[in-house]
Amino acid sequence: MAQFIDRPANLTPRYSGDDTELVDQIFHNAEREIAKLDQQTLFYKSFILDTRDYILDNVENGFYLKHDSLSLLVNELAAGILDANQLHLDDPIFFIKSSAFVNAGSLMINVFEIDVALFATLDSKDELAFVLAHELAHQLKYHVAERIVLNMEYDPEGKLRSEMQRVVKGVTSNERLSEAQEAMYEYRNSMRRMELQADSLATIYMRKAGYDPAEGMQVLNKLGYSACTSEVAMERLFLRLFTSRFKPKPQWFVKSLPMQSKQQSQFLIYKTDSLESHPHLEARVKALELIVQDSVSTNELKVNDVWREVIWSGYEQRQFDLTLFYLLIYIDQTGHDSFSGTMVGLLLNDLYWARYDDNPENNIYQYVSYRTPGYTEELRFVNNVLHHMTKEDYLMTGFMLLSNREVFDRTNEEHYYLLYHFASLLQENAIADQLKIMYFKQFEQTKYKTRDFK
Repeated sequence: MAQFIDRPANLTPRYSGDDTELVDQIFHNAEREIAKLDQQTLFYKSFILDTRDYILDNVENGFYLKHDSLSLLVNELAAGILDANQLHLDDPIFFIKSSAFVNAGSLMINVFEIDVALFATLDSKDELAFVLAHELAHQLKYHVAERIVLNMEYDPEGKLRSEMQRVVKGVTSNERLSEAQEAMYEYRNSMRRMELQADSLATIYMRKAGYDPAEGMQVLNKLGYSACTSEVAMERLFLRLFTSRFKPKPQWFVKSLPMQSKQQSQFLIYKTDSLESHPHLEARVKALELIVQDSVSTNELKVNDVWREVIWSGYEQRQFDLTLFYLLIYIDQTGHDSFSGTMVGLLLNDLYWARYDDNPENNIYQYVSYRTPGYTEELRFVNNVLHHMTKEDYLMTGFMLLSNREVFDRTNEEHYYLLYHFASLLQENAIADQLKIMYFKQFEQTKYKTRDFK
């Protein structure tokens, strides 16, 4: 049922296969890197082609934002960092990726992905400069290629999967299991070493380009889900979705068992502090403090001009707990508007059907993860509430919210369509009929017309 209305027109356009100049550049970069290979490095060809196809699929599926101002900012900062350090990369391509997760990555063929959520958390150009310098360091030091070799050498995932299967069958030995764990340790240790090297080089690169490493490294506190914190109590933020006619229920706020925050059991064998692919935040900060002689502070999220795109990205990716967290912050700082009404209505409608269907193709666990490692307490709170709400709770919350005069936008077709669905499902037939009349009277050329909505 997800995304049964059109994407809001005022959001950022996306790249597509029709952007032939970009597509040609991706092909060109791949062909150039393949031409550099010799007999010893020819095995990289398949990885280069896989990377090319991954990027082209993302372009075709609209995963990259055509955000001119952000793209200009990223390209200018990256070029400045390279020039100041007398470094060179052939035709780098920087994509702003539709993602509610806060991260950035370096791919083969000189392609970089920066999640749009990162821009929602930034407080300065120094922070963006740190991220870009870090990813440039990965590319310049051939870390992507090195990871491929390390994975081929150690095959950590394959060995652990094999041994876990043997454990289940009761035929493995402590010695074989230790060998699999050691392979994972060596692989992850090398990965962490690369991350620390990229951090260290990033401070050098950005300082030469005129940016402040002490300010820039504050972005480390915002990666992943780390920025999902609020000084305002989450219970209070939730109240913005309700009126005196329908209030949140106390049982929604009962904490679930701590096990909900854990990884799946098969991952526990190597998902320990010493076996993560990235050093823990404290270790990265401590290492950088020796260089910049400063400390890192945590900054609360503040709504900015890309916030709506982040919220829609989370909705597209079915990360409904993360999306609702962003929405609660958005509403708290800006008040209710047409966009927030649409998004809350969409989330609650989809969650209703996920509860109602109760089938593998559309169930609540596809929208609200049962396992929440890495979540902040605030984000886990939102996750917990959504699990405790019943399908009737979703309906009533959506119906009461959109029927609120402060929220309902008479110029927004989505509001009529969503409120009609809530009214129909609650068997408020008179209201549903009235909404249909109002909708087709208000809009001459309608976007929404179905068998029962006409």
